[in-house]
Amino acid sequence: MGESKSNQLQSVTPLDHIFDSVTRLLKATSDPNASAVENLFTAIQNEIKVVDLDTEDRVEACHREVVVKYLLTLLESIQTLSRQLQITDPNMITISLHDMKVFHALFNRIIIDGIYPCLTPGVGIPLRKRQKQSHRQRQLPISEPSLSLTEAHTLLQTIVDRLLLLLNQGGDIPDLILKGGYFNDIISATLELAYHPLTPSTPEERTSYQKAANQLIEKVDTYSLFMYLTSMIQPDSPSWFVTIITSWLARLTVDRPEDGVRSLIEFVSGSRHSDTISLDVLTRAIQVLKSVPRGFDPQRYAVVIGRQLIDILALAQPNSVLATATVHIVFTLFEQRRELIQKGVLYQIKELIDPSTTTTTSVPLNQTLVTESDLTIALSATTTLVKGGSNPQLIVALMNPIIKSLWLLLGYLCDSKKPLATTLSLFTTYIVIQGDKLETIADIVTANFFFAGQDTWSFKNGPSGGVEIRRTGFAELEVLGPKIFDKLDQRLDLFFQIVENFKTSGKTDLIGRLFLHTVKRWFSQREFASASVHHDVIAADPFAVLIDLRLLETFIEKYKATIVKSPSEIYRIVFTVLQDYVDTLSSGPSGTTKAYCNNIRSPSLDADSDDEDSDDEDEDTEQIETISMCLSLLTALISEAEQNINVDDQKLLSSAIPLLKYIADNATGSLSTRTTMCRQLLTQVLAGDTPGPGGEKSNPTDSNLNSRKILQEALAGLDDPLVPVRAHSLTTIRTLVQNRDPLLDMTTALNVFMAQLKDEDSFIYLNAIKGLEVLADIYGPSVLPLLLNQYISPGVPIDERLKVGEVLLRAEQRLGEALVGSAAELIAKYMISIIRRRPVKNGDEGDVDDRLRMSAMSILGMACELSPDGIGRWLDMAIECAVGILTMESAEDKAIMRRSAVVLLGSLFIGLEDTSQFPPAQVNAMIDKLKYIEATDNDVLVRHQASEVLSLITQVAHSKFVV
Repeated sequence: MGESKSNQLQSVTPLDHIFDSVTRLLKATSDPNASAVENLFTAIQNEIKVVDLDTEDRVEACHREVVVKYLLTLLESIQTLSRQLQITDPNMITISLHDMKVFHALFNRIIIDGIYPCLTPGVGIPLRKRQKQSHRQRQLPISEPSLSLTEAHTLLQTIVDRLLLLLNQGGDIPDLILKGGYFNDIISATLELAYHPLTPSTPEERTSYQKAANQLIEKVDTYSLFMYLTSMIQPDSPSWFVTIITSWLARLTVDRPEDGVRSLIEFVSGSRHSDTISLDVLTRAIQVLKSVPRGFDPQRYAVVIGRQLIDILALAQPNSVLATATVHIVFTLFEQRRELIQKGVLYQIKELIDPSTTTTTSVPLNQTLVTESDLTIALSATTTLVKGGSNPQLIVALMNPIIKSLWLLLGYLCDSKKPLATTLSLFTTYIVIQGDKLETIADIVTANFFFAGQDTWSFKNGPSGGVEIRRTGFAELEVLGPKIFDKLDQRLDLFFQIVENFKTSGKTDLIGRLFLHTVKRWFSQREFASASVHHDVIAADPFAVLIDLRLLETFIEKYKATIVKSPSEIYRIVFTVLQDYVDTLSSGPSGTTKAYCNNIRSPSLDADSDDEDSDDEDEDTEQIETISMCLSLLTALISEAEQNINVDDQKLLSSAIPLLKYIADNATGSLSTRTTMCRQLLTQVLAGDTPGPGGEKSNPTDSNLNSRKILQEALAGLDDPLVPVRAHSLTTIRTLVQNRDPLLDMTTALNVFMAQLKDEDSFIYLNAIKGLEVLADIYGPSVLPLLLNQYISPGVPIDERLKVGEVLLRAEQRLGEALVGSAAELIAKYMISIIRRRPVKNGDEGDVDDRLRMSAMSILGMACELSPDGIGRWLDMAIECAVGILTMESAEDKAIMRRSAVVLLGSLFIGLEDTSQFPPAQVNAMIDKLKYIEATDNDVLVRHQASEVLSLITQVAHSKFVV
C-alpha cells in the first residue's frame, strides 16, 4: 500500500475495502438522540451479511457486546490483510496515513465502548482525561456503562483474549497498537482480570492473565514503561492496582539491567527532549534508586544499579544532560546511601581497574580477568566522576584504591606505544584536584616505577588492539635485565609528562612540592643506605635511589625556574647535609677524607676485616654522592636565583660558605674541585646582595682566588664524568664571558661551547647553547661569522648545526636593528644557499636535511623582520626560494616545508612593510601562488597560514599591488 493512497474513493485491495467499511460504519448516525453504541449497532445490522454473527448472538447478546465483537472482527481482518501484503522497503508500513486515522478511530471505539465500561473506577487513565490528551481525532462520544459484574467480566475477557492473540501475531498492527498510546488501556484490562479481588476469573485464569500482563510489559521499551506506568496511578486508583503498578516501577531498574537506570534518569530529567535540567527534579530518581525493591537482596541490588550507573557515566556524551544528571545522582546517593555507591559503583570500578587478589587467585594463568570493553568503561566512568564531581570524599574514595593501577596502566601504554592521553589526563586531573595527595601518589609511583601489573595480574594487549587485564604471576624486575635503563628513561619521560601537565594547568606549585618531596626522599634513602652498612637491616633499594637521582637531575634540568621560586626549604636541607658532613670530616684525626676513611676502618686482622673495609668504603662513597647531589642542587638554585634570594636565605647561604670551604680543603679529587666551584658561584651571587664589613659591598670575586685558577678548574671540570660537574663548569665559563675576563678570549670560549654541543645530555648542551647566546650578546656581530661557519659546515653533525641555528636565531633577536653590514649579508647569503637545497661539495646527490632548511628559513625570516635594510638586495632570492618550495614540494610529507615557506613570506612582508624595496613582479607571483595554496593545498595548516599571509599583504601593500 505505502504511506499514501492515490485515490481514496476507489478501493484497490481488500484492505482498502475494509477501511472503507470502517469509515462508513463510524460515520453512521441513524438517531442523533441515541447512544454511540446504539447507532453502531444499527449500522452493523446493515452490514451483518459480511460478518459471521450467529442468530443467538444477535438475539441474546447485549448490543454493546455485538458492537465490540464486530469492531474486533474488523480489527482482526485488518491485521490479516495487512500481513498478507508484501512490502520490500523496511521503512514503509502497510497502512497509509489516511487509513491510519481510520484505524485509530476504530481502536479508540473498541476502548471506549468495550474496555472502559468494564474497568473498576480508578483503573487505567480516566476516560475523559485520556480523550483530552488525544491528538489524533475529535473526541468520541462516551457511553455510560450499564453492565453487571458478570457481563463486564465476560466482555472484558473477550476483548483481552482477542487483543492478546492479535498482539502475539506480529506485524504493523501490533506495533501501531503498542506505540500508539494504547498500552495503558490493554494492560489495565489485563490487570483487571488478573488481580481484581472480586473478579469472577478462576485461579487458572488469573495466573494466565498475570503471565500475559508480564508478557505485555516485555513488549514495551523501558523509557515508555516509566511514562505509561506513572501515568496510570491516579488519586482514586484502588490499592490493589497501585500495588501492582508501583512494584513494577520499583523493579524496572533491576529487571531491565541494560537500560533501567538510564531510562529512569532520562524520564525524570527530560533529557531526551531538553538540553537543560533542573537538579531538583532528579530527587524523584534518587528516591527510587535509594529504595531496594521488596524481596530483592540489597547487596545484589547495589551491584545491578551500580553497574548501570557506571555504564551511563562511561557512555553518555561528556557534559550532556544525561551525564550531568547521573553525576549528581551518584554524588547525592553517596551522601544519603553511601553503602549503595561504595558497593555498587566504587568497588566495581576498582575491580575493573585493579582486580583484588581474592578474585584473581582462583583464575587460571593467562585467563582474561577484565575485557578491553570493561576496562575502557571503567576508565571513562572514573574520568566523568573526577572531572564532574564536587564531593572530595567520593573522589578520594574512588581514586585512592586505583591510583597505583592507573600508574601501572600508564606504564604499559607507554611501553606498548598505545595512546595514553585519556589515562594521563585522568591521573593528572586527580592530583590537581586533590593536591594534598601529591606526596603520597609520588611515593606510589616511584615504588612501582617499572611494573605493568600487580602480583597476580598484568595489563596485556587485547584481541581488538586495546588493553585487557590478564591473570599472570608476579612480575619480577630482574626479567628486564639490561633493558632496565631503557625502561627507566621511558618511565622518566612518562613521569615528566605528568609534571608538564601541572605546568599547563597552572599548578606550578605542585612542581615545587614534588621536587622538594623527591629531595627529601632521596636524602632519606641515602641515610637509610648508610645506616644499613653497619647494622642488620634491609639495605635500601638501589633502584629507588637511582630513580630519585634521575628525577632530581631532570627536575633541575627542566624546571629550575619553577623550583627557584620557593627554594628556602631545599637550602635548609642542603645546609644540614653539609653541616653533618663537615662534622663527620672534623671528627677524623687528620681532618681529611682519607684520614677519616682510614680511621673508621678496623685494624683487626679478623676474617671479616675485608668486609668491614668494603662497608666503610661504601659508606664513604654514599656520603660523597650525597654531597655531590647537594652541590648540584645548590648550584642549580643559586645560578637561577641570582638577585632574587631573600634576606633569610642569604644569611643561611652565607653560613654555608665556610662549610663549602672546609669540605673543599679537606676533600680530594673531583669533590674538592666541585665544592670550590660551587663556593665561588655562591660567593659571586651573594656579592651582589650581601653587604660586606662596614656596610660596603663585598668584592665580586674571592680575594684568595684569581681568574686563572677559576678558568683552569672550570676547563678541568669539563672532562669530569659527572653531569652536574660539567654543567657547573659551563656555568663558570659563561660567567667569565659575561665579566669579559681577559684570560678567556672569544675564540676559546666559542670552541668550548661548540664542543659541548656534542654532549647527548640535554643538561649539558642546553648550557652550551646558553653560553653561545652570551657570546653573541657580548661580542655582537663579531661572533656571528664564526657561528655561521659552524652552521653551514657539512662536516658538523646535523644536530649540532640545528643547535647553532637556535643560537643564531636568539642572537638576531638580541641584535635587532643592529644586524647590518657584513653580518646581515652573510646571514642572508648562507641561509638562502641552504634553503635552495644545494648538493654537498663532493658531488653526492644527497640534499641538505629538511630540518636544516626549515631552520634556515626561520633565521632568514627573523633577520628580515628585525633589520630589513640589512638583507635588502637578497629579497628577490628569498621570495624565489619560498615560492619555489610551494611550487615544487607539494607532497604530503613536505607539508612542514611548505608551512615554513609561507611563514618566511609573511616575515618578509612584516619586515619590509615600511620600505620601498618590494619587487612588484616577484610579489605578484607570490600572491598568485599563495591564493592557489590557500585553495588547494592538502594540509590544513598550510592553507590557514597562506590565508593569514594574504590578509597581511592586503593590509600592507594593497595600494601598490593588485590583490
